[in-house]
Amino acid sequence: MLFLEKVNDQIYINIDNKDQATIDSLSSEQLLQIFENVYTNKDFYEDIDPNIINSIHNPVQKEVIIQIVKKVEDFKRNVDEIHHEIEISFPKIQVSDL
Repeated sequence: MLFLEKVNDQIYINIDNKDQATIDSLSSEQLLQIFENVYTNKDFYEDIDPNIINSIHNPVQKEVIIQIVKKVEDFKRNVDEIHHEIEISFPKIQVSDL
């Protein structure tokens, strides 16, 4: 799935398969959903086309989206390590252990 889409000179952030948000309307819940999508499937979003970011004329919106993209990409790179840390911190309990 594309993370960013440009439709009629408006940039949309794809939250999941059915929801989108503009840069100005992105909520903290939607941002959390983006990270949950990456956590459960690090390939949920395709690589981001830099031309879409470069097409943003408003410098504040452009900087906001650059920061979000950087955080999502960092999280995507580290998600395997995060999974591993959680698994070793919270080992699975087997019925025979009880």
